[in-house]
Amino acid sequence: MYKLKALTETLETKYLSLVEAATLIDTTIQVLEEINSNSNSMNNLIDSAISFSTTLGINPENDFKIHHRHKKPPTWLDKNSKTQVEFNMHTFY
Repeated sequence: MYKLKALTETLETKYLSLVEAATLIDTTIQVLEEINSNSNSMNNLIDSAISFSTTLGINPENDFKIHHRHKKPPTWLDKNSKTQVEFNMHTFY
C-alpha cells in the first residue's frame, strides 16, 4: 500500500504535468505486477504485514482463520478427507 500512497500523494501535487503523471502511473503498475508475479516478493510483503500487525497487538493468523474458514467438500465429491487442500495466508494471497 505504501507504493499506492506515494503515487496518490504525488498525483495530488499542484505542479504535476500530465506526461509525468502518466509515466508515474505506468511505473507503479509495472512495480505492482512484478511484485505480484514474484512469489518471494509477495511472501516478504505478507511477512512484513504480519510482523507489523503483531507489533500492534493484532493476530493476523487468527483473523485470517475466522474469515477464511476451512470448508470440507461434499462427501459425494471426495470421501477421503486427507486429499483436501489446506491453505494459509501465503497461499491465499
